Amino acid sequence: MRGVGGEGYLENVVTVSAGRSPIDLVEALQSHSLALTSDGRVYAWGDDTYGQLGDGASRNRDTSWRDMNFRRDLTQTTPVRVVGVGGIGYLEDVIGVSTGHAHSLAVTVAGNVYAWGDAGYGRLGDGAGYQRDYGAFGFAQATPARVLGVDGIGYLENIVAVSAGRDFSLALGAEGHVFAWGRNWGGQLGNGRGDFRTGNSSSVPVRVRGVGDNGYLENIAAISAGGEHSLAVAIDGAVYSWGRNFSGELGNGLEWSRDALKQITPVSVVGVTGDGRLVDILSVSSGEAHSLALTIDGTIYAWGDNLRGQRGDGDDFSTRISAPVLVRGRSEKGRLQDIIAVDATVFNSYAVSADGYLYAWGSGDMGQLGDGRSGRGHRTNTPLRVRGVTDPGLPWAMPLATFTTITAVGFRLRNRHLAKVRSVVEVGSLR
Repeated sequence: MRGVGGEGYLENVVTVSAGRSPIDLVEALQSHSLALTSDGRVYAWGDDTYGQLGDGASRNRDTSWRDMNFRRDLTQTTPVRVVGVGGIGYLEDVIGVSTGHAHSLAVTVAGNVYAWGDAGYGRLGDGAGYQRDYGAFGFAQATPARVLGVDGIGYLENIVAVSAGRDFSLALGAEGHVFAWGRNWGGQLGNGRGDFRTGNSSSVPVRVRGVGDNGYLENIAAISAGGEHSLAVAIDGAVYSWGRNFSGELGNGLEWSRDALKQITPVSVVGVTGDGRLVDILSVSSGEAHSLALTIDGTIYAWGDNLRGQRGDGDDFSTRISAPVLVRGRSEKGRLQDIIAVDATVFNSYAVSADGYLYAWGSGDMGQLGDGRSGRGHRTNTPLRVRGVTDPGLPWAMPLATFTTITAVGFRLRNRHLAKVRSVVEVGSLR
């Protein structure tokens, strides 16, 4: 990845996050990425239709969108630094970033949360609704705004992690509470509301309710926002889910019925075969309509949609399951093991092993699998090892110390940036 203005390379990067969309064409056109450096600076590149790059320059770019030639006039091809609130200075002391379909989130070391980009459905959480500039395709906020507190009182504080879904947002408090804002069509805010017609969206954070609408969700250690569903891991290793459930992405074992289509408050993810509860989970990742969970022993469970093979369990394509299954090993042998990180996207899944290998499964039509192939219909329902940089014929092995490099490439593969990626591409010097 080139540096600012195309000079040199972006360095000292510790986290990369890339935007997502459920539609292939839109994903190619409306992709953006964020990079967080070790000293708390944030850089952005890609599509800026809604100001999601956060550099305050979207209105200075040509926003004529009638020529749909990939809207290159709204694309930033080299990193720009995200500015501060109101365009003053720069956003600093950031410890976490996350990107949705067309909005961005950041949390600082002080526990404050900032948002920018598409303001539709209140996903920025600043309470401003639609009272802002109208971008090429929606209501745009081109510089970071601080996210308000619950019910719009004060500001959200003591936050340790954020996660941006397609058009909603989640935040995890230091005390284990979960907050949500934005679109709520599928109940993904988890506040006991969610109408299929109006959605009951919220432009300010609400606190996620507890299981069965009893009290509030507590003792949470990790969160993940997906297409229209949310996941959370408790400190005891149990997993909770809420939101849309059209494809079984909640993992609550419910069969297909009208009552099972969504859950407006959290439910427990069941164990394998639908018995008991899923336990001993370290982290989770929500895709568009499937979910992944990483266990403390390095294996992966998946549930939900399998249209492109994104569950990785070797089952038939297009099947849906509502209970966790183990992700298979390479060539359908055993199970994938010794994994330290997972990521679920729209039609793909990725995993990084302790010995530095990157695995991918799901759709490969645009080269997302990094296996040297692309084209309509290319997909796999079991993990493949992503190929190397210098020699496409070699597997990609890197030491754990360069895990951030692996993460960056994983997102680069999923985001595509208007190009077919047939094998791992170099993203620059990440030191």
